[in-house]
Amino acid sequence: MWEFFANGIIPTFLIFILNMVLLLRILLQKHRHGQDWKKCVKMAFHLISVSTLYISLNLPLMIIGAVQMFYPEWGVQALNYLYFFCGLIQYILPFICLMQLPELWVKIKTIFMRNDRRIAPTTLLLRTVTRY
Repeated sequence: MWEFFANGIIPTFLIFILNMVLLLRILLQKHRHGQDWKKCVKMAFHLISVSTLYISLNLPLMIIGAVQMFYPEWGVQALNYLYFFCGLIQYILPFICLMQLPELWVKIKTIFMRNDRRIAPTTLLLRTVTRY
C-alpha cells in the first residue's frame, strides 16, 4: 500500500498540480513582460500535450487505487483496462513529441500533398477504316 501511494498517487497528483502552476506562471510572465507569445505558446502546447497524455491515462488508475484502499471491491474490472492503457504511454509518447516538430509537418505536407496533375494538350490519332 505504501509503494502504491508513494510511487503512484503522489507523483501523479504532483505532476498534475505542478503543470497547472507552471502554465499559470507562463501566462503571468507573458502578461507581465509582454514577451514573444509564439515561443510561450509552443512551450505551453508541448507541456500540455505530454502531461495530458500521462495524466489522462494514469490519473483514473490512481483514483481507483486510492478508493480501493477503503473499498477493496470497487472498480476491480476497470483496473484491468487501466493497467493496459497505462502501458501504452511509452508507445504513444514518441508520436506526441514528433507532432511538436514544425519542420516534420512541412515535410509530411510536401510528401502527401503533391500536385502532380499536369494539364497538357494531347493529339488524337484517328484511323480511318476502309472497307473493300
